[in-house]
Amino acid sequence: MEDLPDAQDWLRDVLSEAYTEIETSIASTIEESQKALRLLSPDIALIDLSLPDGNGVSIIELLADKHPRCHIVVTSIYDDDDHVFSALAAGAHGYLLKESSKAELISSLADIVDGKPALSSSIARKLISHFSVKTQRSKAPQLDEAQEVNSLVHLSDREEQVLALIGRGFKNHEVAAQLELKINTISGYIKTIYSKLNISNRAQASVEAARRGLLGGR
Repeated sequence: MEDLPDAQDWLRDVLSEAYTEIETSIASTIEESQKALRLLSPDIALIDLSLPDGNGVSIIELLADKHPRCHIVVTSIYDDDDHVFSALAAGAHGYLLKESSKAELISSLADIVDGKPALSSSIARKLISHFSVKTQRSKAPQLDEAQEVNSLVHLSDREEQVLALIGRGFKNHEVAAQLELKINTISGYIKTIYSKLNISNRAQASVEAARRGLLGGR
């Protein structure tokens, strides 16, 4: 979803190079997107946040609710806390900045199939910094009720190890190699962690890992 013609063409090319057999559909407004989603069930959606008829967060919420299998990635010029965290809280699985090179965007989107969250490097650093133990008091936004509950949820030592690694962007097979476990075992741990923390994607897992001080400021 993008309203600028040049950006539409550019993002279509990015998607086509990341996924060579993908079919793309473009909507320029929230209204167009709502109409399209009554007919389509997308596998991946690129969402701009600033649109002529409103904020793209409303479409993120719609996709997360009605199309839970869709991988939702924000593509935006905005990198401030309000835009980033509101989009992730609404259900976005990734956040890429339009200032990134075409090659960087293609690589980030292609890595989704391996379980790596599509996050621009500056956004990943923002998540770690914002929720790290050293900066939590001065930078972290006020916790809502769900976040307060998450902070009290107990994870086993092994679950914390897995959360820390996926929070740093490691793929499932890389986590399995580091912990000397089978990939299926890691997948089971991730499913349990998501269930306990009431989260659904790796961007949210990164936030939770940082909030729990598991990223070590890296």
